[in-house]
Amino acid sequence: MAELFDHIDELRRSPGKVAVATLVNTRGTTPRKEGAKMLVGEGGAVLGSVTIGGCVDAQVIEQTEDVLNTMKPRLLELNLGDEEAWEIGLTCGGTIEVFVEPLTADLLERVRAHTGRGGRAAIVTRLDGPVGAKLLVLDEPSANLDPRARRELLDVLERIDRTMLVVTHDLPFASELCERAVIISAGTIVADARCDEILSDAALLGEHDLELPAGFDPARVARRPRPLDDRRPRATLGSLS
Repeated sequence: MAELFDHIDELRRSPGKVAVATLVNTRGTTPRKEGAKMLVGEGGAVLGSVTIGGCVDAQVIEQTEDVLNTMKPRLLELNLGDEEAWEIGLTCGGTIEVFVEPLTADLLERVRAHTGRGGRAAIVTRLDGPVGAKLLVLDEPSANLDPRARRELLDVLERIDRTMLVVTHDLPFASELCERAVIISAGTIVADARCDEILSDAALLGEHDLELPAGFDPARVARRPRPLDDRRPRATLGSLS
């Protein structure tokens, strides 16, 4: 992850936009496994690889021009024929799928900040239906924060125009941020409702070893008003387990 951020920083210092190509599926013999990434700058700079060079990487680089012109992601299926396979040292070919998208710096910066504090984070990208839709997953985002830092974190998360999955035991934090919550116990979803409804059910919380701080009343939590024309999704799921 640190190497990826270093590559992103290097390309962002150059003028122009940046695309990220991720190897998301492989069939047959391929030189790299799912998750391999290549970053392509608008000016032609390339860092990383989804194979190990050769014709297939060149095809991906060619397709990034269209992605950066339209700012719309694309899912590519590319055949690694025997000729191309031989070129990069394999005995036979295969098929790969590569997801190419414009760099989404806002989510990556959020991941960098969260992992920099010792947390874990993931960006889940949808590859069917509305291709490119994203879900930001954070574990215990408010852990070890003082009240001011906690408030600043809420401000940042509320400005992100993406759906978020927040995994936390900080029930007041979930109450302020999340409209919907699930309780997961022993790997099973045991409750799924509006966040304020779940947090108001003391018996349900106690049954699953969850407890609100003394004196905290979720019904009195004031959500910040949003402009009428603001249709961005709020954080829609808090996982309290």
